[in-house]
Amino acid sequence: MPLRKLWNSLRRKSNPSNGSLSHENTADSGSVEQGVVKLEKATFKRQCTSQLCQTIARLAPQTILEIGVDDGTRALEYLSGLSAANQSVRYFAIDQFELAGGKLSLREFHQLLRSAGIRPQLFPESIVAGLTRFSHTIGSADVILVADEISDLQRDTVYRLLGRVSNSQTSILQPCGKQWVTLSIDPQIGRRAA
Repeated sequence: MPLRKLWNSLRRKSNPSNGSLSHENTADSGSVEQGVVKLEKATFKRQCTSQLCQTIARLAPQTILEIGVDDGTRALEYLSGLSAANQSVRYFAIDQFELAGGKLSLREFHQLLRSAGIRPQLFPESIVAGLTRFSHTIGSADVILVADEISDLQRDTVYRLLGRVSNSQTSILQPCGKQWVTLSIDPQIGRRAA
């Protein structure tokens, strides 16, 4: 458990004389650690306060696909808000993480969400490869968040793939300043001719 390791490392630094915890400190460490864990879980169970979190809560999706996770706090906020509102959701993310110089490694992002009780399914690859794999394995999503910048060279391919992983009820959102706005993509773009 990451919090336990952190707590133990902090305790060792406060008692450098022998490099280990004293007997009286170990008796307290269990209860203090449980308090820290309860405090952390309490902060995860906050209500939706951001515009994005409120929009997603209103849409009440069963599946969310996020393209570009940044530092992970955005996903943690809206997924925790949905959890606090007793809305269960399947969460998927496409990001290259540390392979493309991301703020978080794949492992750190996974640990961040798992510590909040969220079980993510991650696609650590490029947008095009991730959307292709998502369309073959999962199918479609109810809400798609496009947080990564899409290059002009890939725009048509990405829009075609977004059309493939969306349906008529899918909401595709992208950031515009501090707000999240709807991205209009014709769902027929990604469909194959019958």
